[in-house]
Amino acid sequence: MQKFIKFLLVIMLISLQSVLVRATELSTSISGNSTIEVNGEITLTFAFESEDELEKITAQLDFDSDLLEIIGSPAGLNGFNVSINTENEVIATSTEGKSGTVSFMSIRFKAKEMFTVDGTVNVSINSVEGVLFESQQSVSGSGTTKLITTVSPKSDNNFLSELTTNAGDIGFLRNIMEYSLVVENNVDRIRILAKAEDPNASVKEDSTFNLTVYKNVINIVVTAQNGSRRTYKINVIRKDVFGNVTLLSSNSALKLLEIEGYPLDFSPSVLEYRLEVENVVDNVLVIAEAADLKSSVIIDNVDLLMLGENRIQVTVVAENGQSRIYTIFVTRSLEAPQTKLQELGDIVYMTTATLIPVIIDGSTFLSAEVLDKVRRAAKMLEISKMDEQGMMLYRWSIDGRSVISGLSIDVGIQTVSYNKNEISALLDSTRFQSIRFNHEDELPIGTIVRVYIGGMFAHNTPLNLYRYDSDSKMLELNSQSVTVDEGYVEFEVLFGGEYIVSDVDIKDEHPMDIVLIGALVVIGLIVIALIGLLYGKNKNHKTSP
Repeated sequence: MQKFIKFLLVIMLISLQSVLVRATELSTSISGNSTIEVNGEITLTFAFESEDELEKITAQLDFDSDLLEIIGSPAGLNGFNVSINTENEVIATSTEGKSGTVSFMSIRFKAKEMFTVDGTVNVSINSVEGVLFESQQSVSGSGTTKLITTVSPKSDNNFLSELTTNAGDIGFLRNIMEYSLVVENNVDRIRILAKAEDPNASVKEDSTFNLTVYKNVINIVVTAQNGSRRTYKINVIRKDVFGNVTLLSSNSALKLLEIEGYPLDFSPSVLEYRLEVENVVDNVLVIAEAADLKSSVIIDNVDLLMLGENRIQVTVVAENGQSRIYTIFVTRSLEAPQTKLQELGDIVYMTTATLIPVIIDGSTFLSAEVLDKVRRAAKMLEISKMDEQGMMLYRWSIDGRSVISGLSIDVGIQTVSYNKNEISALLDSTRFQSIRFNHEDELPIGTIVRVYIGGMFAHNTPLNLYRYDSDSKMLELNSQSVTVDEGYVEFEVLFGGEYIVSDVDIKDEHPMDIVLIGALVVIGLIVIALIGLLYGKNKNHKTSP
């Protein structure tokens, strides 16, 4: 009875094992090169073949570690993650089931120094087990082996030993990759002969190429035994019928045209420009740049700008000889620029104009040094003082030809008198306007001043011009022909000091004048009486016995 029970247990165990281990066919394969160069590398791909979906493969990787070594880590393929432990046990897993012929791993091997030419080594996987997807049932599989043989490394020599043409010597050197050759227009074909340095390398040894006018690029490719390539390049320039080695540019435009210090609205298509400069500017700097580097630029500038209009030509000559002319008309002013009094000395000799307009901006002192320059240059000065609104307060007109050497002038003019009471008493009136010069001494002959005196006197009112003598406290009539012109008076002045303009005449019956006239009358009567007395005495003397 016990024997029968034991028999039943054995039958049950066998049945259970048949359920857990199905008779699924699982095989493996290794693909890749069967040869490896000495000290070279190869990559082998490992695959399994199964009708059922597998999610895991385990196997033992075997090879002679004295001859081969694994480079890096194995690469999982087709969704498999692969690891190899120190015992070369392979575990490949996937989150999905895979069936059919599936590559699951690739490994890169390197030949060691002991793996010499014509040596062999087996790479195999054994103890193959698979796990079915979802059911987790184990499947045994068959291993496989791949024989690897070492071979001599292939040559990497891809140099040429010869490179010649039938159109001229290119000066070939094996290490020079690019050459240039110029041929005449009648050469429309070229033959290239090439020879590889290594007989195992490949190159087209005899080639013929058609040539177009101008540039032709011919590449000679050498392929070494190991497949590496090297390209030798020959640039063949075929001349055109005129002997030119390239198509000449016809671009004769400028891309830049400037005059230093002056705005110029330049456009390459605009050929004429106009510019006005001050009288003191006797030259300008023209900057021009061609749009094409192959073009040349000729600037026909003027060494010295003449008064009035000057013509400056900029000629752009294209590579093919075509030209374009840009013209700048520079007009130099006939009049001197308005100059500050402090800067007058700098431009006296620079300007060609006779009249120099000057603005007082600060100091009113005109030095002897500057006036001497004005005298030597025979210039005329118009020196003006303006208020903040730009209205003229006064203006001097000075002829440099009348300036005495060493003379300096303070050109300041005031219209407020320090002697208002005295002058009012002399005029017996307050209807006057003072014009007081900072300069007290003699002035150049012909000096004229124009002064704004305000609205006291109407336009065209005739006025008397008096000079006030501060020593004698007297007024001296200087002119009776001064006329008001829109609030201004203008007159010639020979001496500085204080002047008065008024429509009042000084009274003839001035007390001081009466006393003087009376004294003269008394003196005259006395003289007449004395003459009469002397005449009487002489007559009596002649009639006595």
